[in-house]
Amino acid sequence: MFDDLSIKLIPRARLESAFRYEMVRSIDSLIAATIGDSIALRLNLAAINVQVACDPQELESAILNLAINARDAMPSGRTLTINTVAVLDEDCCPAAPAKSVEIQVKDSGEEMSPQTIKRACDAFYTTKADRHGSGLGLWSVKVFAEGLRGGVDIESVEGVGTTVRIRLPCVPEVCSL
Repeated sequence: MFDDLSIKLIPRARLESAFRYEMVRSIDSLIAATIGDSIALRLNLAAINVQVACDPQELESAILNLAINARDAMPSGRTLTINTVAVLDEDCCPAAPAKSVEIQVKDSGEEMSPQTIKRACDAFYTTKADRHGSGLGLWSVKVFAEGLRGGVDIESVEGVGTTVRIRLPCVPEVCSL
């Protein structure tokens, strides 16, 4: 119930009509400063230019939340990788060949247990010590994505790390052009 109400209350005043990889690149220095020098930041940003209705600041906040979680999963350092991928849909018109855009935030830190993955996006759920997390980071990413009719997926592999995928749908009106 709380999640549904929150999704409906997300402000939509600053919706952009185009997703470009520059939306992610524009905050790379902020991410690098946030994760610190012991973590290498890699960006693999596809030159995507499709129609996605989202507030750029909400997208930046979602990516930064994921970067903070990744940093906390790698206290000894390692690598944080951010990828952007166009998820293709062959049934769509050539003017908009993507069904959705996926932003992948991958860390090479400690993996999450299946039980943790199931609860990770719950409001106020945290695995961090007291006063080191509110339990709202992944939840807010989920609310952001679902508010745009997208979603969040978490995959974690022992010895490899965790990948969180934000999928944002392309604006369907583009296919009618």
